Amino acid sequence: MTSILTGFVLACRDHREHDRFYTLYTRERGKVQVMAVGARKFSSKLAAHASPFTELTVMVAHGKLWLKLAGVERGTDFGRIRQELSLFTLGLGLNELMHRAIGEGEPDAGLYAFLADAYAWIQTLPELTGLRLTFVQSALTLKWLVLIGFGPHADACVRCRAPYVQIQQPHISTMHGGLVCGACVREHRSAFADAQVLTQEVLAALRFLSSAPFEALLTDKLDPLLDTLIEIQDAFTHYHLERELRVPTFLQHIATV
Repeated sequence: MTSILTGFVLACRDHREHDRFYTLYTRERGKVQVMAVGARKFSSKLAAHASPFTELTVMVAHGKLWLKLAGVERGTDFGRIRQELSLFTLGLGLNELMHRAIGEGEPDAGLYAFLADAYAWIQTLPELTGLRLTFVQSALTLKWLVLIGFGPHADACVRCRAPYVQIQQPHISTMHGGLVCGACVREHRSAFADAQVLTQEVLAALRFLSSAPFEALLTDKLDPLLDTLIEIQDAFTHYHLERELRVPTFLQHIATV
């Protein structure tokens, strides 16, 4: 039995002497593991076609233990991402999220479209400063968290449900998932021990970024808020993923060099 799948390579690992496993995120089946027999051989044509940041149409054979790669056809190629270190790092950051934090066999049309659209946008980016690059990566992660249902709730207090426009002293609590009013923090201080004070500007930026188009991440109006937004976005990522991601750590190193 064979199937035709469309997807992107998220990661790969060598297996035995000549084989390789590819992790794909596909439109039809979500994340899947596919074995490419002989992919590590110099003469292998499959390995040459199965590159990251390219939409692939693959034929897979259903084996007893694994899906086996039987054919690859290249589609839209976001090749500039592979050519420039900063863009490559942003692309790897998205792949790391999809690879390490999404379960297998969970197709999601919204996530697939997000990945394809993000690749297309990343490939058009101009040269960015280290801080802006770090911010773009964390903002893309925030958008990803919103898509999977774990983004910061910023429309109302998570406890009393007071609308954000009525909150005079906004706070944000990572543990409780978002915005908390000052009254709830004072009344239930032990429950909201992690709550941090937000300015109205930062609250507005968080609400804007969750649904804004990718192009908005480059606006200079956000410049005074970048450090704070990165801190908040990274706090939500670490809390919900419960693991350290490699790419953000690397980007932070670039930003300080």
